[in-house]
Amino acid sequence: MTVLRTTPESEASGLTAKIYDDDVQSLGYVTTHTKSSALQDALLAPLETPRA
Repeated sequence: MTVLRTTPESEASGLTAKIYDDDVQSLGYVTTHTKSSALQDALLAPLETPRA
């Protein structure tokens, strides 16, 4: 089993906070996928594209 320490929503800043906010606005919560992707900034860039 792998355990990842992700950034809590209350501590998110910069691009991570923006992506978290996008999830909250569109889904009502921050997905686990978004939180784990936020561990490496390079993984967040594709998440900036609008969702269909």
